[in-house]
Amino acid sequence: MLFFTRGTDENRFDKGNTRETWVYDLRANMPQFGKRTLFTREHFAAFESAYGDDPLGGLAALARREDTGETGRFRRFTREEIAERGDSLDIAWLKDDSDGSTDALPEPAVLAVAAMTELEAAMDELRGILAELGEDLEEEVAE
Repeated sequence: MLFFTRGTDENRFDKGNTRETWVYDLRANMPQFGKRTLFTREHFAAFESAYGDDPLGGLAALARREDTGETGRFRRFTREEIAERGDSLDIAWLKDDSDGSTDALPEPAVLAVAAMTELEAAMDELRGILAELGEDLEEEVAE
């Protein structure tokens, strides 16, 4: 989630007055929002607390805002840091725990045997269907 606020001085309409951008990451370790999981105001509570009451980032708000580092959701990036990223605002730093680890997967040979067992069972079922339909599998394969 990115929020931008233009400067408040007389040059606020000039380009290049953004010195820093605060990013609140609602992608990692969050539910997939949609019809079943609605995106509600409660999902903003931690952001509102971190961001503060002053949307213009006045001194009181800036004093409260704290970059939570690589383990937190709320980070500050300077204009220079964003430029180093090729001016990309697709900024992610949290590891999504839901991605899963391959450490818990069985060995490839075990997976292959399980897949073959399932395929053989499916083939047996298909042979049974063909037999019930009065089809000869050998004739079908030859054609």
